[in-house]
Amino acid sequence: CALLKTEIGLRLLPVMTGYNPLAINATNPVMRGTPFASYTYSLGWNFRLTRSGTLNDDGFIAAWPYGSAGHKVQLVGNSFVAADAIDPERNLAGVLSKSLDAHRVLALGISGAALADYLALAEWGYQRYQPDAVLFLLVEGDILRSYGLRIGGYGFLDRRGALEYRRLDWAPRGGAAAVIKKSKVFWYFAGNLRLASTLPKLRLIAAQQDTGTAPEDATRIGRASVFALARLQESAPKSRFLFLVDAKRVPGIGERDIDRFADIAEQQGWSVLRLQEAFDRYQQATGLRLDFKPIDGHW
Repeated sequence: CALLKTEIGLRLLPVMTGYNPLAINATNPVMRGTPFASYTYSLGWNFRLTRSGTLNDDGFIAAWPYGSAGHKVQLVGNSFVAADAIDPERNLAGVLSKSLDAHRVLALGISGAALADYLALAEWGYQRYQPDAVLFLLVEGDILRSYGLRIGGYGFLDRRGALEYRRLDWAPRGGAAAVIKKSKVFWYFAGNLRLASTLPKLRLIAAQQDTGTAPEDATRIGRASVFALARLQESAPKSRFLFLVDAKRVPGIGERDIDRFADIAEQQGWSVLRLQEAFDRYQQATGLRLDFKPIDGHW
């Protein structure tokens, strides 16, 4: 009786719903929601950052359909690009689209993703949309977090010095699991309270690490960076890609994995834009840090 009352009460509140993700397999190799599915996003026990909407024609949060976008720029990243809590016209893709006039920016973002996932998103998106350019937004930890596999995602496996690039397929469960996932009680605990962080759904990433990169990780970073760049070059010319390297948000951080990636990319002739200078100028001019703390715990 108490559970039923809780279920009824939660149905009157903006409980997170998830994005009804499609199965990840050879036919659909990237995480995305069901096209045109309605969703509600909120965070925490008290439903902060509430926003509702409808996914676009390809199952992404966007202000426009991707299939008829005309001239396109593809933006790949994690929760900074997915921007669950931000109106699509005000997120990074929306702001860039306004400044680029004739081009639409297609945001291919998966919360919790890393470099290994970005490769799959970039390759899939390039074949599907034929964009004029592909932008990668790299944040701290993107290279090292690509080692290992997670359900519905991609990862690097170190096989005695040689990298193996793999996907771990996932499919929605039927039966009792499907019924449970229709419950608002389930989504309140799994989504709003984040008590099921291993579920293959779009998620906010945890707070960025502020410790810099350990020296023993240098070999792994270099190996993953060289592998990723070589794979990208097989899909399109270098001139089509631009890597945006997020700023160091806290003073005193040592070299990060993405700094080393950027060094290697520049040495190989790739285009890299480091955002540190712009971040510092903004902070000096406004006195504000560009982050969401303490609202959701990540930048």
